[in-house]
Amino acid sequence: MITTDELPPHLIKAVEAGVGGLDVLQGELKNLMYETEKNLEAARNNEPLLENEYDESDEYHLGYLDALTSIYILNYKIQFAIEDWEKTHGNN
Repeated sequence: MITTDELPPHLIKAVEAGVGGLDVLQGELKNLMYETEKNLEAARNNEPLLENEYDESDEYHLGYLDALTSIYILNYKIQFAIEDWEKTHGNN
């Protein structure tokens, strides 16, 4: 069992279930992107933001979403590169 305060419980459960690191990251990025889109929408409508969000500017949320999207795409590229390498060289 993982005993750390550094990861949220849902990520610890995924790791303990044997989910690969890239898959865990991909899922968490999807969650963060969804929350950021909700915060962007709330900021544009002058509504309360989700928990742990203090900046109400569109620029902040758009920049954060762009950064998350870039990491999401990179994670996919890495995952496909690993799969291609394993097909060619075998899974060691």
